[in-house]
Amino acid sequence: MTEISQSGRAAYPSWTDLLALVGVFVAATLAGAVLMMVLERTGSASHGFSMFLSYVVQFGITIAYALIQRARRGGGGALRFSLRRTNPAIVLWGVILTTAVSVVIEPLLDLFPSEYLEQLNTIIGSGGWAMLLAVVVAPVFEEVLFRGIVQESLTRKYGAFVGVISAAAVFGVVHIIPPQAVNAFFVGLVLGYIYLRTQSLVPVIVIHGVNNAVAYVTMLLSGGKSTTTRELIGNDTVFRIVYIVAIAVAVLGVVGIVVSIRRATREDRARREAEAAGSGRGGVPPCCDPSRDEASYFADSTFDPDPAGVPAPSDPSAGREVPPCCDADADDPALFAGTAFGPPSARPSGESSPEDATGHTNRES
Repeated sequence: MTEISQSGRAAYPSWTDLLALVGVFVAATLAGAVLMMVLERTGSASHGFSMFLSYVVQFGITIAYALIQRARRGGGGALRFSLRRTNPAIVLWGVILTTAVSVVIEPLLDLFPSEYLEQLNTIIGSGGWAMLLAVVVAPVFEEVLFRGIVQESLTRKYGAFVGVISAAAVFGVVHIIPPQAVNAFFVGLVLGYIYLRTQSLVPVIVIHGVNNAVAYVTMLLSGGKSTTTRELIGNDTVFRIVYIVAIAVAVLGVVGIVVSIRRATREDRARREAEAAGSGRGGVPPCCDPSRDEASYFADSTFDPDPAGVPAPSDPSAGREVPPCCDADADDPALFAGTAFGPPSARPSGESSPEDATGHTNRES
């Protein structure tokens, strides 16, 4: 079933929208490359700073385009940077799992011609600007785009499985260089799962940054060239042991991810079916469901998710800061006119009021 936004159009993104996003990314990449070439040929900036500005232009344009489209069409709420959900244990687990996955797929990457690694070395470069870009700026920009916008919107529209896989695929494609693209896809699956579980960009940005930092430091220690774990260890016996451990960690991690995503997909499907069944018979709006993040209900509405003491106006026509379903004292059917929902008295018996169910009227837990 196609999700429809409040504007009456299909919610963002459709599959055509994803192709358009890739097209915008390509155009932004060309714009950044032109800027970099002009700066270097005119001597206006160093190679490192030119590359930094080129990247900012490339992702800045793409992110702005995606945010504008999503705001116009619906399909997602505000970007989530919750520190409360940044559990050090899951960050550590994410770093270990992304490292293990990278080690496991190394034999696959060795099948690509060495020229690709030379291109990667040239693109990455070295110096302070390159380090800032790899360890700080790239993790922030890429996680905002691929997890915060693409995965979040796809998950809302198609479910967790499609959201995580599709975002990881686009994440791999935009890395262009085949070995890097393959690695980015598998790392993207891990990051996608962690974002799905935590609902915050902070842990995935941290994991992405640590992953890039390890790769960057390893390259510097190898004389500015990308190197494999086998070459870095220098002992085949030790490498085999490390590789076996990495396989075990990767398999356990991937199995856990698949199981969790399938469970999330079933729960999401059940929620959608329950909401559809409740439509037109006084069903409970999402903000009244204690199992969901209340702020998500406000993503495509004009309501304030944290009204902080703003009283509801006595005149319904004046508008309300709080959706009527989230006001435990609101039971006037007129407040629900024009919606698929009904007042508390019209809800099926046994359903608790918003205040009873969440312990508060309208604040994010």
